[in-house]
Amino acid sequence: VFSGSEEEGREDTRYVFSGGRLIMEWHGNADYTGTSVRYDRDGRVAGCTEWLEGREVTSESFVYGEKGLESSELVNHDLNTRVISRYDSSGRTESEEELEGDRLTRKRVFGYDEASNLISSVESFPGGMEKILYTYEGDRVKTEKRHRNGTLYKIITYRTDNDFVEDIMSGGGIIATYYYLNRERVKKEEWENAASDG
Repeated sequence: VFSGSEEEGREDTRYVFSGGRLIMEWHGNADYTGTSVRYDRDGRVAGCTEWLEGREVTSESFVYGEKGLESSELVNHDLNTRVISRYDSSGRTESEEELEGDRLTRKRVFGYDEASNLISSVESFPGGMEKILYTYEGDRVKTEKRHRNGTLYKIITYRTDNDFVEDIMSGGGIIATYYYLNRERVKKEEWENAASDG
Protein backbone atom coordinates (compact mmCIF):
# COMPACT_ATOMS: atom_id res chain seq x y z
CA VAL A 1 0.00 0.00 0.00
CA PHE A 2 1.33 3.44 -0.95
CA SER A 3 1.30 5.99 1.83
CA GLY A 4 3.11 9.10 2.93
CA SER A 5 2.76 10.79 -0.46
CA GLU A 6 4.34 14.24 -0.75
CA GLU A 7 3.43 16.11 -3.93
CA GLU A 8 5.35 19.21 -5.01
CA GLY A 9 4.04 20.40 -8.34
CA ARG A 10 4.35 17.37 -10.59
CA GLU A 11 6.97 15.72 -8.42
CA ASP A 12 5.69 12.91 -6.26
CA THR A 13 7.30 10.97 -3.40
CA ARG A 14 5.57 7.79 -2.28
CA TYR A 15 6.43 5.14 0.30
CA VAL A 16 5.47 1.46 0.49
CA PHE A 17 5.33 -0.25 3.87
CA SER A 18 4.89 -3.90 4.80
CA GLY A 19 4.31 -4.85 8.42
CA GLY A 20 5.34 -1.38 9.45
CA ARG A 21 8.63 -1.68 7.56
CA LEU A 22 9.60 0.55 4.62
CA ILE A 23 10.23 -1.68 1.62
CA MET A 24 10.09 0.78 -1.30
CA GLU A 25 9.96 4.46 -2.14
CA TRP A 26 9.29 6.35 -5.34
CA HIS A 27 10.49 9.80 -6.44
CA GLY A 28 9.08 10.90 -9.77
CA ASN A 29 6.12 12.27 -11.67
CA ALA A 30 2.86 11.21 -13.25
CA ASP A 31 4.38 9.82 -16.47
CA TYR A 32 6.40 7.26 -14.45
CA THR A 33 9.70 9.06 -14.89
CA GLY A 34 11.78 8.99 -11.74
CA THR A 35 13.63 6.75 -9.29
CA SER A 36 12.47 3.78 -7.24
CA VAL A 37 14.40 2.50 -4.23
CA ARG A 38 13.98 -0.96 -2.66
CA TYR A 39 14.99 -1.94 0.90
CA ASP A 40 15.80 -5.33 2.38
CA ARG A 41 14.56 -6.72 5.70
CA ASP A 42 17.39 -4.97 7.56
CA GLY A 43 16.51 -1.56 6.13
CA ARG A 44 19.46 -1.48 3.74
CA VAL A 45 19.14 -0.30 0.15
CA ALA A 46 18.67 -3.43 -1.96
CA GLY A 47 18.30 -1.70 -5.31
CA CYS A 48 17.68 1.53 -7.21
CA THR A 49 16.07 1.91 -10.62
CA GLU A 50 15.87 4.94 -12.90
CA TRP A 51 12.69 5.05 -14.99
CA LEU A 52 11.76 7.01 -18.11
CA GLU A 53 8.06 7.02 -18.96
CA GLY A 54 7.59 3.61 -17.36
CA ARG A 55 10.69 2.07 -18.93
CA GLU A 56 13.73 0.95 -16.95
CA VAL A 57 16.83 2.92 -17.98
CA THR A 58 19.37 1.90 -15.35
CA SER A 59 19.14 -0.30 -12.28
CA GLU A 60 21.58 -1.08 -9.49
CA SER A 61 21.32 -3.95 -7.01
CA PHE A 62 23.31 -4.61 -3.83
CA VAL A 63 24.30 -7.83 -2.07
CA TYR A 64 25.20 -7.84 1.64
CA GLY A 65 26.99 -10.32 3.84
CA GLU A 66 27.84 -10.57 7.52
CA LYS A 67 30.45 -7.81 7.20
CA GLY A 68 28.42 -5.44 5.05
CA LEU A 69 28.22 -4.72 1.36
CA GLU A 70 29.79 -7.50 -0.72
CA SER A 71 28.90 -6.61 -4.31
CA SER A 72 26.79 -4.41 -6.55
CA GLU A 73 25.64 -4.62 -10.14
CA LEU A 74 24.80 -1.57 -12.26
CA VAL A 75 22.84 -2.31 -15.45
CA ASN A 76 22.27 0.07 -18.35
CA HIS A 77 19.26 -1.42 -20.11
CA ASP A 78 19.54 0.78 -23.20
CA LEU A 79 23.19 -0.12 -23.84
CA ASN A 80 22.93 -3.72 -22.56
CA THR A 81 25.96 -3.15 -20.32
CA ARG A 82 26.72 -4.11 -16.72
CA VAL A 83 29.28 -3.07 -14.13
CA ILE A 84 29.84 -5.58 -11.33
CA SER A 85 31.73 -4.26 -8.29
CA ARG A 86 33.03 -6.30 -5.35
CA TYR A 87 33.99 -4.88 -1.96
CA ASP A 88 36.21 -5.95 0.92
CA SER A 89 35.20 -6.06 4.59
CA SER A 90 36.19 -2.38 4.97
CA GLY A 91 33.85 -1.30 2.18
CA ARG A 92 36.67 -0.61 -0.28
CA THR A 93 36.22 -1.55 -3.93
CA GLU A 94 38.28 -4.66 -4.67
CA SER A 95 37.35 -5.08 -8.31
CA GLU A 96 35.11 -3.87 -11.12
CA GLU A 97 34.03 -5.81 -14.20
CA GLU A 98 32.44 -4.17 -17.23
CA LEU A 99 30.37 -6.36 -19.55
CA GLU A 100 28.53 -5.86 -22.83
CA GLY A 101 25.87 -8.53 -22.78
CA ASP A 102 27.80 -11.52 -21.42
CA ARG A 103 31.15 -10.42 -22.87
CA LEU A 104 33.73 -9.08 -20.42
CA THR A 105 35.20 -5.88 -21.88
CA ARG A 106 37.20 -4.47 -18.98
CA LYS A 107 38.28 -5.48 -15.48
CA ARG A 108 39.92 -3.40 -12.75
CA VAL A 109 41.55 -4.72 -9.56
CA PHE A 110 42.52 -2.38 -6.72
CA GLY A 111 45.04 -2.68 -3.90
CA TYR A 112 45.29 -0.67 -0.65
CA ASP A 113 47.76 -0.08 2.16
CA GLU A 114 46.99 -0.37 5.88
CA ALA A 115 45.76 3.24 5.91
CA SER A 116 43.25 2.42 3.12
CA ASN A 117 45.20 4.48 0.58
CA LEU A 118 44.85 3.20 -2.98
CA ILE A 119 48.33 1.93 -3.94
CA SER A 120 47.63 -0.02 -7.12
CA SER A 121 45.11 -0.21 -9.92
CA VAL A 122 45.34 -2.87 -12.62
CA GLU A 123 43.02 -2.58 -15.61
CA SER A 124 42.80 -5.35 -18.19
CA PHE A 125 40.94 -5.21 -21.48
CA PRO A 126 41.06 -7.04 -24.80
CA GLY A 127 44.57 -6.65 -26.15
CA GLY A 128 46.19 -4.97 -23.20
CA MET A 129 46.70 -4.07 -19.57
CA GLU A 130 47.22 -0.80 -17.70
CA LYS A 131 48.76 -0.71 -14.22
CA ILE A 132 49.14 2.33 -11.95
CA LEU A 133 51.23 2.32 -8.77
CA TYR A 134 50.79 5.12 -6.23
CA THR A 135 53.05 6.46 -3.49
CA TYR A 136 51.99 8.88 -0.78
CA GLU A 137 53.30 11.76 1.26
CA GLY A 138 51.05 11.76 4.29
CA ASP A 139 47.56 11.29 2.91
CA ARG A 140 48.34 12.95 -0.42
CA VAL A 141 49.39 11.14 -3.59
CA LYS A 142 53.05 11.89 -4.29
CA THR A 143 53.70 9.86 -7.45
CA GLU A 144 51.90 7.75 -10.03
CA LYS A 145 53.84 5.24 -12.11
CA ARG A 146 51.86 4.12 -15.14
CA HIS A 147 52.62 0.89 -17.00
CA ARG A 148 51.08 -0.37 -20.23
CA ASN A 149 51.48 -4.05 -21.05
CA GLY A 150 54.30 -4.27 -18.50
CA THR A 151 56.26 -1.22 -19.73
CA LEU A 152 56.63 1.97 -17.70
CA TYR A 153 55.53 4.86 -19.91
CA LYS A 154 54.70 7.75 -17.56
CA ILE A 155 55.64 9.02 -14.09
CA ILE A 156 53.56 11.79 -12.51
CA THR A 157 55.05 13.66 -9.54
CA TYR A 158 52.65 15.87 -7.59
CA ARG A 159 53.77 19.06 -5.89
CA THR A 160 50.21 19.82 -4.87
CA ASP A 161 46.91 18.25 -5.94
CA ASN A 162 46.78 20.59 -8.96
CA ASP A 163 50.49 21.21 -9.67
CA PHE A 164 52.49 18.30 -11.03
CA VAL A 165 55.15 17.11 -13.46
CA GLU A 166 54.71 14.35 -16.06
CA ASP A 167 57.77 12.43 -17.26
CA ILE A 168 57.11 10.50 -20.48
CA MET A 169 59.19 7.34 -20.70
CA SER A 170 60.48 5.26 -23.60
CA GLY A 171 63.11 2.54 -23.62
CA GLY A 172 63.77 3.04 -19.93
CA GLY A 173 64.53 6.78 -20.21
CA ILE A 174 62.69 10.09 -20.11
CA ILE A 175 61.92 11.52 -23.55
CA ALA A 176 59.71 14.44 -22.50
CA THR A 177 58.64 16.33 -19.38
CA TYR A 178 55.44 18.35 -19.02
CA TYR A 179 54.87 20.88 -16.22
CA TYR A 180 51.37 21.71 -14.97
CA LEU A 181 50.04 24.51 -12.77
CA ASN A 182 46.38 24.35 -11.71
CA ARG A 183 46.17 21.33 -14.04
CA GLU A 184 47.07 23.44 -17.08
CA ARG A 185 50.25 22.66 -19.00
CA VAL A 186 52.70 25.56 -18.79
CA LYS A 187 55.95 24.07 -20.07
CA LYS A 188 57.30 21.19 -22.14
CA GLU A 189 60.80 19.79 -22.41
CA GLU A 190 61.91 17.11 -24.86
CA TRP A 191 65.09 15.08 -25.25
CA GLU A 192 66.25 13.12 -28.26
CA ASN A 193 67.70 9.64 -27.75
CA ALA A 194 67.23 10.00 -24.02
CA ALA A 195 67.36 6.27 -23.36
CA SER A 196 70.54 5.65 -25.34
CA ASP A 197 72.28 8.72 -23.87
CA GLY A 198 71.49 7.60 -20.31
